[in-house]
Amino acid sequence: MTLSNDLIDRLKKDVIDTMKKIRLDTKVNVYFCKEELSTDQKFGIGPQKIDVKHRTLYFFVDRAPMYNWGHPCQYILYDVDREKDYKTIDTEFPPTDYFIAPEKYEAIHESIKFVDTLEDKRNKMQAMPELNISLKEARGERYAILFSGMSNNRHVNDLEFLYRSLTDLYQFSPSHIYVLNYDGKINYSGSPQPVEKWPGDNTAYKMKVNLKGTKGLFNKIIAQLAGELKKKDLLLIHVNNHGGGPPSESESNICCYPDWDSYNALDFGAKLNDLPKFASLIVMMEQCHSGGFIRPVIKNSPAERTHIAAACADNKSSIGGPFFDPFARDWISGICGHYPDRSNLLQEVDTNHDRRVSASEAYVYADTVHDPYDTPCSGEKHKGDGVLLFLG
Repeated sequence: MTLSNDLIDRLKKDVIDTMKKIRLDTKVNVYFCKEELSTDQKFGIGPQKIDVKHRTLYFFVDRAPMYNWGHPCQYILYDVDREKDYKTIDTEFPPTDYFIAPEKYEAIHESIKFVDTLEDKRNKMQAMPELNISLKEARGERYAILFSGMSNNRHVNDLEFLYRSLTDLYQFSPSHIYVLNYDGKINYSGSPQPVEKWPGDNTAYKMKVNLKGTKGLFNKIIAQLAGELKKKDLLLIHVNNHGGGPPSESESNICCYPDWDSYNALDFGAKLNDLPKFASLIVMMEQCHSGGFIRPVIKNSPAERTHIAAACADNKSSIGGPFFDPFARDWISGICGHYPDRSNLLQEVDTNHDRRVSASEAYVYADTVHDPYDTPCSGEKHKGDGVLLFLG
């Protein structure tokens, strides 16, 4: 049935007036789903499926637009036949198809947009001494897993920045870097489209995506590494994109492809137990609620030394940006000595002046310059592990 424009206009006005009445209009973005939901249909909210009891139109209110998901948002459901709202849902995830089919959603109120937080820091940047990447210190082979499930452009850009740092500066073998991203390609949901060039230097993406960003395929790579890692080897695990956690959920999790499939922190930690004993584990996590992974990783790591850095506490969301995620961008910039566009750092990273950057030094840099919205946290298996862990 075709809906009248008058009805739709009135519903839009009702939602915006409500936001103004409760003084949220300057803090939220509001989107209207242009497709009517039919009776007995289910529609997806992140990993959830919601039953529809009436012919329904709905509005999606993003209550923290600067953050990665999950973060507070709200759905207002309207009964088309009765011409009134009948349900409000408070949750932490966008519609399942929000990024996949953006043409379905009309932005009726956008008070907040992502900003490039690095621009505000340009006048504080300082030239730093060149790093001395000496692979003589690397005792064994070095491996990396770069993972992003429900990727947006900034998450893929973070992975590319880290991939370039590992291959160009630290001379990781590309065959030892396992990139698991979104649909198994250099791709992401949402804008800008088409996917063309990396915004760091406006050149083509270099990383080779091996597999889709699914929980099962992450476990497959862990199983593969269980047969490859030796006593003197190093493994870097970087997790990006979105995540859920307290207080809405009992434990932190990673949002995996497809359909926001959850990989819980306890299961993630337990999977590390499948690895043999090896020398060094460095973990860096950008997703919301990532701090909830610290204890499970530390408890289950079979590595002699382990350090994990997270963008935010287990009950917090991490900030995003138009091109990169600030915490991931700053941590990676710390290990390579420059920002994605090769601009200078904000302050010294190599604080002991050995011309190398340890896992602890990279974390301290990212924490010191972190965006006010983030709440970085870290952990290590033994006191002082992070000072002794290097990528090369």
